Parts: sequence; structure tokens; C-alpha cells
Amino acid sequence: MKKNHAYQQDDLVRIIGKSKTNISETLSLNNLPQLVRDECRKDSSIAKRVLIEIARKKQERSMLTAYWEYKEKMNPKKKTRTGGNVSKAQSTFNAMDVTQRKIKLLDIPTLSPEEKSNFIIAMQNMKRAIEAVLAAAMQPATEEPQPSKNLA
Repeated sequence: MKKNHAYQQDDLVRIIGKSKTNISETLSLNNLPQLVRDECRKDSSIAKRVLIEIARKKQERSMLTAYWEYKEKMNPKKKTRTGGNVSKAQSTFNAMDVTQRKIKLLDIPTLSPEEKSNFIIAMQNMKRAIEAVLAAAMQPATEEPQPSKNLA
């Protein structure tokens, strides 16, 4: 309504009948990164007050970080069918997913030379570790040798 009719916030307060604070907070949700808005359209369980707190952050990177932290906090580790904790493999998958998101959020051009150097070293080490694990995972499974039957 604000865009289409060139309304000011005071006009919206009068027309909609909500407080100026409520209108302002609702409009602040437009500042959320597109990724967050898209995810919230799919998952309506995230409270408006949480999104408003995230939208108050100054930078998009801060908003994304706050959003992922909230999502991690709200999704505690699931139990397996046997009632135990998440398997070691699933725990590793979860950690890799979180790490991948954090790497994507990193604003590389803003890093100091020392941070950039440390980042490059860490990424190269991670690349070597991933390549080693991938090579092992791609090896065909070895079958246990069957005991030979002695016909004598």
C-alpha cells in the first residue's frame, strides 16, 4: 500500500488502525535478505518478533548470521529410532551444512590481509581433507573373504 499509493507511515496508521510502531516493525521486514524472506514463506513457524529482531541488524551478513543461529537453536538434534543421539554420520552432515552456510556468509573482501591469509590456509586444509575422504568413499566396498571349505 505504501508503494502503490505513495502513503506515508502516518497514513497507514490511520488506514490500517495499527500503531505506528507496529507499522514500522512490519515494514522493517522488507529489509530482510531475500533468502530469509523466501524461507519464511515456506516455514511460517518463525515468530514475527524474531524476524523483527533480525531485521534490526544493520548489515545483511549480520541478519543472515542471526537467522541461521536462530534456526540452529530452534532445531535441536533429533533422536534416532532407537532413542539415541544423532548418528556420527548425521552429526557430521549437519556440521558440514552449517560450515557451508557460514562460509557463504563470509564477506571475503572485508577481511584483513591476515584474516584472508588464514582463511586461504584453512580452506586449503579443508580441501585436502575433503579430497582424502572423497577418495576413500569412492573406493568400492571390500567384501569379507569367505572361509574356504576344505574338501579333503
